[in-house]
Amino acid sequence: MTNSADNSTAATVWLREVRHGLASLPGSVRDDILAELDSHIAERVEAGTAPQDVVAALGPADAYARAMYDAHRLETAITTRRYGDMLDALIRTAAGHGLAVLAGAAILVLWAAACLVASVAAFKIADPLHAGLWRSETEFFIGLIDDPSTADELLGVWIFPLTLFALALAFLATRALAIWTLRRIARRG
Repeated sequence: MTNSADNSTAATVWLREVRHGLASLPGSVRDDILAELDSHIAERVEAGTAPQDVVAALGPADAYARAMYDAHRLETAITTRRYGDMLDALIRTAAGHGLAVLAGAAILVLWAAACLVASVAAFKIADPLHAGLWRSETEFFIGLIDDPSTADELLGVWIFPLTLFALALAFLATRALAIWTLRRIARRG
């Protein structure tokens, strides 16, 4: 048999554990979440539910804190649109959302292509005869070639503006993809 002091202690302990789980959030955000939780628990207790039953219905404190933390990170990424925050949110949500996995794969492919063009441009500076965009009778590729007489180099110095374009396109396209994906995940969440 439990008394009301034990029930109240269960809610206090649960809230303390949630506070600990939210320690890495800004203080004002953490305090707002805890105030809302405390208010929710108080309303349910006033309606006749025992505090320990209220916190049991909310689930384990660490799982609740993790969900709140993830929701805050997702909302921050969407609101600020900082590229690093968006990639971090995509990575953190990838385990639970196939859409995040697909978006992450697309982002990797776009950046890999842009980095390939940039690396060929860097090689073009060091070895302009063997680096570039090549076309032969049987092949079409970007990269290095052993014998430049077997293919035509198509870009020449235009690889440098192409590199800037590829990097800018990768940044803008992956940023837009990250924003779109995170908004979709937030709506489902």
